[in-house]
Amino acid sequence: MKFMRPVVPVTAGALFLTGWAATPALADDTTAPDASITSPALQDEVYGRRALTFQGTATDDTGVASVGVAIQDRDTRLWYRPDGTWGAYHRYSATLSAPGAASTGWSFTWTPAEPGAYMVQAVAKDAAGHPDAELPWRRFDVDTQAPDTAISRPTALTTTVSRNTTVSLNGTATDDHGVRYILVAIQNKATGKWLRTGGTWGSIMWHRRAVTRPGAPSTTWTTSQKMSVSGTFIIRIGSEDRAGLVDPSTPYRQYVVR
Repeated sequence: MKFMRPVVPVTAGALFLTGWAATPALADDTTAPDASITSPALQDEVYGRRALTFQGTATDDTGVASVGVAIQDRDTRLWYRPDGTWGAYHRYSATLSAPGAASTGWSFTWTPAEPGAYMVQAVAKDAAGHPDAELPWRRFDVDTQAPDTAISRPTALTTTVSRNTTVSLNGTATDDHGVRYILVAIQNKATGKWLRTGGTWGSIMWHRRAVTRPGAPSTTWTTSQKMSVSGTFIIRIGSEDRAGLVDPSTPYRQYVVR
């Protein structure tokens, strides 16, 4: 998505581009460059607190000279500055894959210091000094809060079942930015090994299972497992949110299979 100069709020909850100024352009070039953002590909992506690489493309009939990137805190409307503080508008230089070419990719890596609601903006300039007439931007969130998972049924911590019985578990999962999956891990209590893809047993493996409302801040879930081997088994349940954060508590139920 893009917004036009002169700068105006683009949504309710407004993003303002204050402090932006163009470089005088050469009179014989009147075509502005065009920049786009390809990563994040969508608005409102959610990431964990890690190094984030923003990417995109830029084109111009006479060649792209530079792409600048600015990052805004959507709550305070302040801009990220080189000293790590937030204040007046500042634009960083992105790395171009083909400087001066009519078409180039660009990238810029930024590590957020804390969770929050942010916006990234890109500004291309050509060799004549023309800035991009439309400034592409993306909203995104940085999340450090892991989801929470609960098992509703069975209520008993230990259940005894016959061999080849299919057992079902259900429950809830919540997260401030949305739950993507539940995670299931099954352990043979006697050997300490975990069920892996293909029915083998070894080191722990978490299997992703669907939730009722993927991406919702609160959802129910149901999962089932055929207990085809005699013994005592532990089924642990976790959840994963949109940022890839995992519930550290992983509640469980134990099954004695006879």
